[in-house]
Amino acid sequence: MPWSWRRFWLHFPIGLLMGITNIPLALGIITLFTAYEINEDGHLKDRAYIDIQGALGGVLVATVLRWLLAWAGIDLVKLNPCF
Repeated sequence: MPWSWRRFWLHFPIGLLMGITNIPLALGIITLFTAYEINEDGHLKDRAYIDIQGALGGVLVATVLRWLLAWAGIDLVKLNPCF
């Protein structure tokens, strides 16, 4: 199975959600997601690294956005306690 941009972009929003949550929750979700994908790849051999890369790409973008907002003085925790 070749590289799939569709699968990459399907998992990108999941990464965005992981990246905007608080750090302990995000680490837990990333760990569970990665374990699930590795287990799925063991059964289906569907190149789960594409899904993992898509999710981690979303985490990266969300993290950069959080840093930029913090640099601009916008505190996400005050806006929404879920962050």
